[in-house]
Amino acid sequence: MRYLFVIFSLFFLLTVKSFSIESIFLMPKDSEIALKILCKDLGDAKKSIKASIYSFTHYEIAKAIKKAAKNGAKIEIIFDEESNLDNKDSQLGNLAKIKNIEAYTIKGEQGKKKYYGKMHMKIAIIDDKKIYFGSANWSHSAFSISYELLYSTTSQEIIDENLVFFNEMLKNSTKY
Repeated sequence: MRYLFVIFSLFFLLTVKSFSIESIFLMPKDSEIALKILCKDLGDAKKSIKASIYSFTHYEIAKAIKKAAKNGAKIEIIFDEESNLDNKDSQLGNLAKIKNIEAYTIKGEQGKKKYYGKMHMKIAIIDDKKIYFGSANWSHSAFSISYELLYSTTSQEIIDENLVFFNEMLKNSTKY
C-alpha cells in the first residue's frame, strides 16, 4: 500500500510541475474581460514585464504598466519603430519617461528592395511566469471592435523560448 502511495505521489508531483494555466480570448466577444484581465496581470507584476508590441495606443494598458513600474517592477518594451516613432497616439513617449520603464524601437529585417519589415509581435511576459500573445495590438480598436485573439499561458517552456527571442530582439533594438 505504501508503495502505491509513493508511486502516486511521484506521478502527481511530476504532473503538477508541468501543469500550465491557459486562457483564450476571442474578440470582440471577449474584449471587456480580456482587457480587464490583461490590465490586472500587468498591473500586478512584481518583478518584470518584457513586452514587444507593434502598435500600442491603449491608455488603460499603459496605466496598468505604469502601476507595475511604480511598484518596482522592471519594464522593458520593444515598439515597432515605424508604427510608433511619429505616431502621436503611441504610448512610446509617454511610457519612456517613467522610472523603471525602458522603451526601445526596432525595425524588421531589410528586404531585397531597401524596405524594412515590421516588428509585428504582440507579446507580454509577466514576472517570467505568464505570457500573453496573439493578434491583438494594444489599441482601443483591438479591444473593442476588431476580430482578434489574445492567449495566455503559464507554460514555462513557451515562456522560456519567448524570453530567448525577446532578448535577441532587445540586442537589435535602439533605446528610445
